[in-house]
Amino acid sequence: MITLSDLILKVMLPLAGLLAGALTGQSYLNWPGATGGGFIGLILVIYLGRYLDYIYTLRVARSFQREWASLSTSELRSQLTTTLTPNYLLLELKRRGEDIERDIIPILAMLESEAPIRRTLGWAALLSAFPYLVNLLGGYNPTHSVSECHEKVANLRRFVEKSLPQSA
Repeated sequence: MITLSDLILKVMLPLAGLLAGALTGQSYLNWPGATGGGFIGLILVIYLGRYLDYIYTLRVARSFQREWASLSTSELRSQLTTTLTPNYLLLELKRRGEDIERDIIPILAMLESEAPIRRTLGWAALLSAFPYLVNLLGGYNPTHSVSECHEKVANLRRFVEKSLPQSA
């Protein structure tokens, strides 16, 4: 999934750095300067973009922590299927020391949803909170057809149904 921040920080900003470095280098050393300046500008801006992306992610996470600080764990769990950020919500529950293994059930339902956006949100939650289960989906893609998504999730669902009663 590509977000606007991905587009800006990982595509547009490096291109701008390449162009700025090339133009600056060309003004001093013609074409060899343009090549070297473009390379240096690209590398510098890629590192700047990574730093800005890190800062942005950190601020978003802190914002969610402040917003959810007053909510109980049961209130957080009740929002799991309605929020646009189930991945952050699961990570907040985990940060509080909660066992989130049973929360895989609503995530499975999201992965099988009729709406592609719900499948995408479920996929983000699975990648964030349950990365060790991703391989069991065997090439799952939330943008594929509903029937294909159901097929891919069936293996994971069987695995979860076998493992949850033992951990309870």
